[in-house]
Amino acid sequence: MFSSRALRPTRRAAIAFSIKGPPQTFRPAISSQQRRAQQQRRQYAIRIPSLQRRSRVRSTPQVNLLFKQADVPPLDFWKEYASRQGPKDLTAETYFNTASQYCDVAVPGTSTWVGALQRDRGIDAYTLHHTAIPLLLRSQATTGHIGMHMLMSASSLGYTPSTLSLIRILTQAENLKVTERKDMFRDPMARFRRILQNGENPDALTLQGLLLVRQGHDTPALKHFDQAIKAASRKDSAGQESMPAVRKPRWAYEGSCYHQRGRILLKQGRREEAAAAFRVVALELDLAKGHLELAKLLPHDAPERETCLLKAAQASQFEACELLAHGAIDKAMDPGVPKAERDDAAKMAYEWALVEPDVTKREKLTSLVKKEFKNAGRGGGLMGTLWGWVGARFARQLPHV
Repeated sequence: MFSSRALRPTRRAAIAFSIKGPPQTFRPAISSQQRRAQQQRRQYAIRIPSLQRRSRVRSTPQVNLLFKQADVPPLDFWKEYASRQGPKDLTAETYFNTASQYCDVAVPGTSTWVGALQRDRGIDAYTLHHTAIPLLLRSQATTGHIGMHMLMSASSLGYTPSTLSLIRILTQAENLKVTERKDMFRDPMARFRRILQNGENPDALTLQGLLLVRQGHDTPALKHFDQAIKAASRKDSAGQESMPAVRKPRWAYEGSCYHQRGRILLKQGRREEAAAAFRVVALELDLAKGHLELAKLLPHDAPERETCLLKAAQASQFEACELLAHGAIDKAMDPGVPKAERDDAAKMAYEWALVEPDVTKREKLTSLVKKEFKNAGRGGGLMGTLWGWVGARFARQLPHV
């Protein structure tokens, strides 16, 4: 079906989903409503063989296995993941046993063993899909390889969320044209096109739009984003007006849909429509990328601009830190602002400049702050206090960055 050799190029794509904070970009392509419906449709319980049974299964040596038991993360890893995210009907033990059994049977050159996972071991595509997600999120090449392989297997069993998740990985690959030619994505892409045909799946429509953006086709991409919004609205009986200010996404990739839609509209000079799209991402979905884009469109004196920038900066959107530094410079130079506030603003300008992780950008930004104050002729108490404070900050921080 797909060999270990063919899957090696996917490591970089899988590792790209490694996260160090609250997940933003990668969501399993399944909504809460879909999950409830799937749970209702499942007509059997997931059977997890005991450790004794698994030991007997492994007593027959197999020399052609794709993965090793040593590649499976320990149970503590699964416990931590299950406590933070993932469907509540799957336990850490379920994840661990699923991954272990998968490594027991996965062999290259055939696909018969994939169906046997469900038939003989009680591991359905739903469980396989959700076990793959934390493996993809783990910053290790080997576990990312297993997770990608699991998604491929679940997709081959006809599980739509796995197929859509694979296409999401494809949209974020470093080189889209090269990756599309890989045999490993041929079958998932064929399944994706069949899902796309009826025009009723907002996640599929969004992903097609993202693929078109990567290819430089903004106009057809915008059409697909609009179709995704309409498709989701048809399924959403509650309607927009009854939703709270901050809400959960109506479909897995809603944030990406509105974000990319806003960027295309902005390129076309449709600023008001772009701002409306970014407001959904920022104010309804509370995503950092939306806060940043919205802040850049707001007037500098708009009260919500600084709030949006702060939320974006807290989520490591470093462009927001740069904008906050410039805002602090303006405040420190404003004679209409009380002196104490101007002094605090001058210090904050350096604080935001020092957040920048790139050494070259950080030095450029701190030099700009220094130049602005120097050109304005702000001597005396402010500059004396400021330079003393800055010297202490540089002495403490820069060697450790």
